[in-house]
Amino acid sequence: VFLGGISGHVTNGLSNSTNSGVISIGNKADTTKLNSTSTSYFAGIVGCVKKATSKLHNTESGSIIFGNVVSAGEIEIGGIAGTFICGETNAVNESEAKNDGDITVNGTYNGRFFCAGICGYGADKAVFSGAVNSGDITIHKDAVFNATNGTYIGGVAGINRTSVSDTENNGTITVSGTFNNLTYIAGNT
Repeated sequence: VFLGGISGHVTNGLSNSTNSGVISIGNKADTTKLNSTSTSYFAGIVGCVKKATSKLHNTESGSIIFGNVVSAGEIEIGGIAGTFICGETNAVNESEAKNDGDITVNGTYNGRFFCAGICGYGADKAVFSGAVNSGDITIHKDAVFNATNGTYIGGVAGINRTSVSDTENNGTITVSGTFNNLTYIAGNT
């Protein structure tokens, strides 16, 4: 699944975009099943960004809400992007991104889980500079995380494999779910 407020999947970048709408997956009354064991990407701007070389400058102020979701595969959620995937020679430079939208998570997650105000998963060569997250991240008390390879939650990035500089997290991270394996939670990355 590729889902974004502007686009689900983009190759070569998306810049100067703004989303203020709400993205809602599932609700409290009904269970939404993501049966795929593949990775799913969700974000306020773009679910998955590949091989972007320009500075992106995106702004998100809408909310992302995961209701009663049951997921078999990996989940990557970000206020701006779920993931940045870079090739050997390409780099993604998410510069001066701003997120004011809140992320709320409930459900059961059986694959790795990445969630952050700017980007859930920053692959090799993903560069974050001047990014600011002011959105709150709330992991609901009934949420269950079973991934053997970890759960990663951060104000700016859930995990980033390259460079983070001059970033800020002003949002509150509230975690009250059940984590059955490795869990990494940080205010920034």
